[in-house]
Parts: sequence; C-alpha cells; structure tokens
Amino acid sequence: MLLTRRNLRATMMTEETILLSRLFKRLPANGVIKLADGTVLHKLANPAYTIVFKNMQALRRAANHPDAYHLAMAYVRGDLEIEGDLFAAVTIKNNLKRTEPRLFEKFAIAIESLSPLRHAKKRDAQYIASHYDVSNEFYQLFLDKGLNYSCAYFETPDDDIDKAEENKLRYIARKLRLQKGDSLLDIGCGWGGMIIYAAKHFGVKAHGITLSRKQYEFAQDRIRREGLSEYATVEFKDYRDLRGERIYDKIVSIGMYEHVGLRNLPTYFHIVYRLLKDRGLFLNHGIVRNVSLKNRIEGKFIARMIFPGGELDTIGHTIQVAEQSGFEVLDVESLREHYARTLRLWTQRLQERQHDARKLVSEEVIRARLIFMAGYAEFFEEGGVSVYQTLLCKRSLPGFTGAPLTREYMYQS
Repeated sequence: MLLTRRNLRATMMTEETILLSRLFKRLPANGVIKLADGTVLHKLANPAYTIVFKNMQALRRAANHPDAYHLAMAYVRGDLEIEGDLFAAVTIKNNLKRTEPRLFEKFAIAIESLSPLRHAKKRDAQYIASHYDVSNEFYQLFLDKGLNYSCAYFETPDDDIDKAEENKLRYIARKLRLQKGDSLLDIGCGWGGMIIYAAKHFGVKAHGITLSRKQYEFAQDRIRREGLSEYATVEFKDYRDLRGERIYDKIVSIGMYEHVGLRNLPTYFHIVYRLLKDRGLFLNHGIVRNVSLKNRIEGKFIARMIFPGGELDTIGHTIQVAEQSGFEVLDVESLREHYARTLRLWTQRLQERQHDARKLVSEEVIRARLIFMAGYAEFFEEGGVSVYQTLLCKRSLPGFTGAPLTREYMYQS
C-alpha cells in the first residue's frame, strides 16, 4: 500500500497515521504494525509478522529517524518487539523512507576509513575482543559442536549445522590437497576447528593464530583434550607479527579477511606469500560485497553493534590484489546460498535458546545478534553480499602449479 496524499485524506489523519507516513514510503504487505496496548496501526489478514511498538514515544522516535539502523537499535533497546517470522520482518527495511546514509554520514565513513589508526594492531585486537570474547558458552548455543563461525557447506538440503560445518572443513581440506606431513597455517583460527580437523583427519602439522583471548584458551584446551598437541598448536598473535619465509605448505584463512581492512589487503597477501613455500596453496574464504552495492544504512548497525572495524571488498579487487602480490588464481567459488542457509540455522538455534543465552550475556547482545543474523541472511538471499572461496598458488617458480586438470578431486572422498 503506497502512502499517497489521497490515502492519507481517506483516513482520519491521526497522529499514528502521520507517523507511519513519515516512517514508511509504503506500508509492509506481509506484516502488521501495532502498539503495545493493542492498537493496530496497519491491519492485514494472516500477517507473517507483527511489529509492536512499546509506546507512542517509540513510534515517534522511529518516525524521526526512518531507517534500518534506528529501527534495529529500537529492537535492541527493547522499544519494539517482533512477533512471528523474524526473517520476514527484517524485509521491512526495504519499505522505510531512508535506505542510504545521509551525506554527512557518508562523509564521516570516508574520513574514518582514511584514518591510519583504523586498523592499528591494538585497535584491531579491541575490535576482535568486542565480538568474539563475549562468552564461549554463548556461541556454543547456536554454532555447531565444533564452533565453526563461518559459512557452512550443504551437500544436501537436509544437512544440519553440524554436518554442514564438517562438510566445509572437509571441502577446504580437499581444495588444499592436504596430505600427511604438510605444514598448515590457519590465520584467524577461531576456536580451532580447522586445525584440529586437519591434524586429526589428514595428519598435518597445523598451527593457528587468533586475536581472541577466549578463542585462544579454548582452542589450546581442546587440542590437549583431543590428544593432538604434537600435531596442532595455537598462538595469540596478529598476522602482521608472523615472521619467516617459506615455512608452510598450505595456508588457510576462513572468515578473517573481512577484519583486515581494505588498505591492509596488500600487506595481508604479501605476508601470506612470504610464509608459503614455492608453489604452496592459500585458500581465502571471506565475505564480499556486490560491486554495484550502494552504501546501505544497515552498515552502520553492523559497524557499531556487530563487527567494528569490518570492511567488505569486492571479489574482483581481492583477486587483483592477490595477483599483484604474486599469486596465481586456481579456483574461485561463490557459496552465497550456503551462507544464507547457515545464517538461518544460527538464528533459529539462538531463538530457541534465548532463555539459556540470558544467563550468559545481556539482552542487548542477544537481540543484536538475532536481528543481525536474520537481516544478513536476507541480504545474502538478495545478492547484495556473497562469500567466496578463492584458491591461490604461490607463483615463485616457472612451470605448472601441479594442480589437477579438473575440479573432481574436490568432491572425492
């Protein structure tokens, strides 16, 4: 329903109607809007969801700032509730009056991105801690049993999150052609999922680094419990502090390079190149934005409440920087639809375990993660963002890379 002057004249022009006209360019076609006292502001038969503003003041604040950032913050603060289908509800952002940052907000973003301190080591450590160090037990509520906090890989639509995350680890191992005796580095190893899997199933010598203190301690303990201390190690270290040359046969980075910063991408790829042995393989797994994507106001919410310091590159520019660093591109694969499914499963699991989550973290943390993951799932489904696995080879010697002639090896047991 379009909010035209004719439609407004047909109503009684109540304050609620005026506020809705300021908040929405068109009313949602699949949801209901009401106040906590039961007053229905927008009626609809069989709605998929209901947005409940706690009071008129909450609606007034939303109307004064008609964008996804302020609406999401209202949800985080508890000024509004979402009843019904959360995934359907987040599509309401497309109905709001303002979908792009205002000019001064774009200017502030540009200034911040140019700051030499934006990705200083100390600040990056603070960024990582703010997201990953909230509580290991909290993440155990909605991630898989191996605590893999990145896009899973679904071989069938019926795969649950545990199966799909193990599929992902196995798929990466196959792409890297891991074999017994290989030396493997995992940059941003999280809770140790990849290094433990590689050591246990492929007999490699695996080393991981992370900037999360809680992840580091958890991974260390897990390695000891698994009896893998001879094969897997982990360090609390920034990737920029890695020393040496031609140390590793294979290097992997899963869901970490979004934290690197666009200005630091050349440094990132140069360090990986230096650490790899000749013709060594590097698999970079990370989220990218669509090249045609305009600045969205949702990015402000993610930067403030979820991933401070995070920056998304395009796949084209990422590959360009990798090639300029000396890499040859062997394989590029989009897993966009897999990440949409992953995010849906994480969201559903956290929704089901909110009671337990409240014993571990604040209500704001829970709400922020729920609205982010549901919104990001929808964003992946739209195609505004994607996730790519890019397989690179260190091109330091003339001749062939030694890669198989087809991709069949990636799917063989």
